Amino acid sequence: MKKIFTIVALALCTLAMNAQHVARTMDFEGTSRKYMEYIPTSSPDGSMPVIFLLHGLGDNCNNFSNLHFESVAPNWIIITPEATEATINIMGMYSMNAGTAWAAGVGGENITYSGLPIGNIELNANVNDEGFILAILDSLENNFNVDTDSVFVAGFSMGGFMSNKMAVKHADRIKAVASVSGTLGHFQAFEPTGNINTMHIHGTSDETISYANADFNFNGVAVPVGLGAETLVETWRNYNQCSTEPIVYNFENTKNDGLTFEQYIYKNEESGHKTVFIKVNNGVHDWYDGSSHDIDYNTEIYKFFTGQEPEGDTITTIVGNGGTITPHGTIIVDDGADQTFTIAADEHYRIVSVIVDAETENEADITEELVDGIYSFANVTTNHTITATFEAITYTIEATTNEFGTIAPASITVIEGENASFTITANDSCRLVSVMVDGENNVTDALENGVYTFENVTANHTIAATFERIPTFTITATAEGNGTITPAGENVVMEGENISFTVTANESNRIASVMVDGTNNVTEQLVNDVYTFTNVTTNHTIVVTFVESNSVDMFEVASMAIYPNPNNGIFNIDFCNFEGKATYQLINARGTVVETHEINVMNGKNMKFNHNLKAGIYFVRIIADDKVYVEQIIVE
Repeated sequence: MKKIFTIVALALCTLAMNAQHVARTMDFEGTSRKYMEYIPTSSPDGSMPVIFLLHGLGDNCNNFSNLHFESVAPNWIIITPEATEATINIMGMYSMNAGTAWAAGVGGENITYSGLPIGNIELNANVNDEGFILAILDSLENNFNVDTDSVFVAGFSMGGFMSNKMAVKHADRIKAVASVSGTLGHFQAFEPTGNINTMHIHGTSDETISYANADFNFNGVAVPVGLGAETLVETWRNYNQCSTEPIVYNFENTKNDGLTFEQYIYKNEESGHKTVFIKVNNGVHDWYDGSSHDIDYNTEIYKFFTGQEPEGDTITTIVGNGGTITPHGTIIVDDGADQTFTIAADEHYRIVSVIVDAETENEADITEELVDGIYSFANVTTNHTITATFEAITYTIEATTNEFGTIAPASITVIEGENASFTITANDSCRLVSVMVDGENNVTDALENGVYTFENVTANHTIAATFERIPTFTITATAEGNGTITPAGENVVMEGENISFTVTANESNRIASVMVDGTNNVTEQLVNDVYTFTNVTTNHTIVVTFVESNSVDMFEVASMAIYPNPNNGIFNIDFCNFEGKATYQLINARGTVVETHEINVMNGKNMKFNHNLKAGIYFVRIIADDKVYVEQIIVE
């Protein structure tokens, strides 16, 4: 097919040899504008298509007309307009000539020059280039038999940016555009007036307008002046509502130019609109011809404008979630050629199967034939499909516990590399004892708000939570005499908890003593008549004894004698008929214990006590042998 097209093109070129590119001028909006005009001397019956070829930054119409597009389209009207000179204002101090430039919205923001901030730059922002191009078209339509349904714009570099601007703003008059190494300008809003066929050609090693980001090197700084190549294609594909799955054609690599060319065709089958992308691997900022390269840009642009597509057998890729087939889409293969595919699982996925010609009589599972994920069709002579299925690599985490708590979820399947969290909760009146991972790793201290997380799971795991009932203890509270203790009776307390008791004497009564566990007098430890057991770890009793406010506990008073009485706070006590350890308390007239300590009584002996007391009535209480001895003293 390629050779036949070349022969036809040469024949047409011969018929048009008498036609010339003629320099023209047009007075447009007060400015004399230049352009080159090619009008066929002989054309087939009917109207003639028109193509506008737009040069790059700093170029001119005469030079760009040397592309000789007439070699592939001898019967087309070919117009090569010329842009106007652009200047860049440097901080209002001086101007720098940027060369001829189209008003295509090309420029950047926050630009510096020689270290000086010069802000935003948009080349020739005030020039009406689109109006100039349409004015030429109006003139052609008035003077020639123009096919108004076949008006095209193609451009290189800056001319590529202008081509996209014309596509955005004038889809009503232009059928299709083709841009080479120039995308959509940074300051040109993407607000198309209608659907339009678009082609873009870009080299991956373009250092003038970078492939990925449309960066332009300005004074050593990479300035993004438009959309990246693939972003531009995706923007037009999406707007034209073309299929996400392209028709892919890899041009035959016959020239030793270090380049390979891939063509991606995206179609809207309903409207007929197309978005086409030619990716030039290792390509630079150039317009390649067919003399020393695998493709000729003039030819491929002409084919695109005239609706021609590559011919050959097709191999359609079908890909499940979790992996890729490269190349992907509907691949056009020259009859008898080979075609290689690379099947790769995404991270944390694996290949399940690769099937050729699924659901046909020629179905074949070639999964085991893959070599490093590569499969090749040899000597393709018919259409094929290749289907790849993938599955996530997963692991199981089993969770267990006992009846005193829960762990959620109970067990789960986790995709490799993901995280998994478990919430561990004790039942009422229960507590967590331990959390073990894989039977040996105690992670209890690693819980955060009761949650344990496995991070970046790459193996099966177990997690076991152990709970226990919280032990309880009984504190029995009783009151003797005219008063109450609250709460009274048997009180159940969980281990480690606190419990408080409020002691209240009836009217005309007072607290005589508060005994814990029968031997520990805690009367002095009351705070606002409240006693608190803290961090309970065993059973207890608490007994409060009340007496009348104007009485003392008088038992066997004769068993001791206090002298002198009255005294000045210094007195002796004779012990008559008991000995051993006893508790000595000094109590004021309000019933408040002023002093308490343990003494060792010896039968028949006396003990001397020295107090710095205010004058008044006091009581001395001795607690010994489960008895209480009380004597009144007067301090003067």
